Amino acid sequence: MKFQEGDKIVVNSTGERGRVVAWISKKMLEIEVEGVCFPVYADQVDFPYYADFTKPKEISVKKAPSLQDFPVERKSARTPEPDGIKLSFLPVLDTSVFDEDLIARFKLYLINQSEDTICGSFELMFSGHVFIEVPIELKSFSSMYAVDIPFERINDHPKFHLKLKKGDAKHSDGSWHHLDYRPKAKQLFKLAMDTVEKKHASFDVKLTERLPEIPNQPASAETSNDLGIAASSDQLGVLHQTGFRIKQSQKKKGA
Repeated sequence: MKFQEGDKIVVNSTGERGRVVAWISKKMLEIEVEGVCFPVYADQVDFPYYADFTKPKEISVKKAPSLQDFPVERKSARTPEPDGIKLSFLPVLDTSVFDEDLIARFKLYLINQSEDTICGSFELMFSGHVFIEVPIELKSFSSMYAVDIPFERINDHPKFHLKLKKGDAKHSDGSWHHLDYRPKAKQLFKLAMDTVEKKHASFDVKLTERLPEIPNQPASAETSNDLGIAASSDQLGVLHQTGFRIKQSQKKKGA
């Protein structure tokens, strides 16, 4: 392979420089540029040495100031659209096998595309046993790496559990919300293979649009569906429209 982990690279289209994090497949790399990791095709990057040697030396020439030299007021950057709280699965292929695409593992990321800062914990379980628990503190429109998941473990009844509340660890609204995702092995396998066949980098599972407001209710109050995703009534309606089967829990009187 042309590149190895840790190699310095330059992005051909932008000239930005970074380093190789890992091979995702035979043709795709994960690179880091200015602290941000993202996938690219191997032919979209190159070593920076050729550009360094062939770059012409800059000759400074003094010139009279013009109107273009003075700063102008620029419009602020566009605010991204809210798109919920998600789990993002990045399939990593087995690079030792070249004749077919075999998935070795998933790199799992937690994504907060809501307008709220959230904090809490993430827990991954297999067959009822805790595999890993990770603390969470995510600002709005940010993400974090959670864990690598061996591909063969998708047959062990995985359960992804998030315990979240609005705010950071020091300042929060005090109301806990529980989001569970219990995928079937066939479901994850199909999503992963579709992602590889379409040459996409990852696939996302949206858990909720945002954490609901719970005024004047105890922190233990929850609603849930049969996928284990805690949500408000309007969010359950959205899930129902997208094809999920909704089964809302009923509390017994006097409980």
